Amino acid sequence: MKPLITLLLLLSLQTVTAQFSWNAELNLQGMASTEEEHLPFWMNHNQRGRTEKETNFASWVSGKAYYDLGNTGRLEAGAGFLGRDASSDDFFTDELYLTYQKNWLEFTVGRKQRPEAYNGLSASNESILWSLNARPLPGLQLQTTRPVFLFKNFGFEAAWEEYLMDDDFLEKVKLHHKSFHFVYSTSNRNFTFKAGLQHFAQWGGSNDLGGEQPESLEDYIRIITGMQGGETAGAWDQQNALGNHLGGYELSAYKQFSTFELELFYQHLFEDGSGRRLGNTPDGRYGLFVTSTQKDHLVNSLMYEFYTTHHQSHTTSGPHKNDNYFNGNYGGWAYFGNVVGAPFFSLNENETRVINNKFTAHHLGISGNFSSTLGDHRYRLLLSYAQNDGTRPVRFEPKQDVFYALYDVKLLQKEVELNLQFAAEYDNYKAPVYGAGLHLVYRIE
Repeated sequence: MKPLITLLLLLSLQTVTAQFSWNAELNLQGMASTEEEHLPFWMNHNQRGRTEKETNFASWVSGKAYYDLGNTGRLEAGAGFLGRDASSDDFFTDELYLTYQKNWLEFTVGRKQRPEAYNGLSASNESILWSLNARPLPGLQLQTTRPVFLFKNFGFEAAWEEYLMDDDFLEKVKLHHKSFHFVYSTSNRNFTFKAGLQHFAQWGGSNDLGGEQPESLEDYIRIITGMQGGETAGAWDQQNALGNHLGGYELSAYKQFSTFELELFYQHLFEDGSGRRLGNTPDGRYGLFVTSTQKDHLVNSLMYEFYTTHHQSHTTSGPHKNDNYFNGNYGGWAYFGNVVGAPFFSLNENETRVINNKFTAHHLGISGNFSSTLGDHRYRLLLSYAQNDGTRPVRFEPKQDVFYALYDVKLLQKEVELNLQFAAEYDNYKAPVYGAGLHLVYRIE
């Protein structure tokens, strides 16, 4: 009898082990620049809020655990904590979440880092409205993990999310986000076309600019439908939509060829009725991404993006002319001092308002592999040029011309990964800034 019980226990343990897996990661990052307390642009932007321009050292540890529930789904739990030398918040939670996934549907509670797209070559990851420039927001996320095809070639992708924006400037402000995209794909899935929209709305809570804001269930219904504010709302919100709204229309086309893959995309942005009716055209993000199906070339992937935000509905007919992107009754579109959208939008010294939302930018990203006596090395090169004109009410005189560069190469990629970085920032307003850094990663799987 005892041998049978022992055998059953061993089989049960083996089953649980097969269902459970985990991994952990330790990151150490050191950086220095030629200007005190000012890292070059790409060393402190699109860093998930982990570094500031004054940061010289950052370290974070993270871990993830996975449990396979069989036919009932899959659980994932993650936690990460970060320490750094900075002017504020030198220790904070990088992520802390629990995710349940069943087939094509996923639900997450907590603060979870968003996935990196385009091999890290984009200036704004997947959206001009929501990049990797700021920390992840805590909240609830319900989304599809892939296109859901209701018919052979036609399907959709969707997300419904509720977050809390609570930082040094915003107090208990809520953020509603939803997205919906129609998807067309050929039967062999080598061509896909998507068309859809994103909608964000800040509401409730309080801030130094707008004071206390209404946040009842009725107000939430007004928020998700874009309705005017009720009797408890301010005069402006009673005449317009309650809260601070922004969003955009999105188009993308993907094609797989025999030796490479190509994606073309366009993202429009709006903050009011004029933008929703395309009165601010041609403002938005345009781009292409090309990647090789074989990953051993000197150039494996290439991305080009063009950004323009000059029009801002200044010639449109009807109401809601003269947009002022990423500025509203909740201050700038920012979280803990970092713009949530594309990092070419810049904040004032108090990190409460966007002082540059009228610009043209060209961005080029290249990645690939090369060999040396130490082995194979993956690299990433980012080159960006922007001409900044301030805001429509307050222009930059003269216009600000900036150029940003980053070269990131992996020196070691075995048990321990080691990356070397060089960066530069050129600005017609000030002297050039150069920087260098090392990033060490140790993984346990």
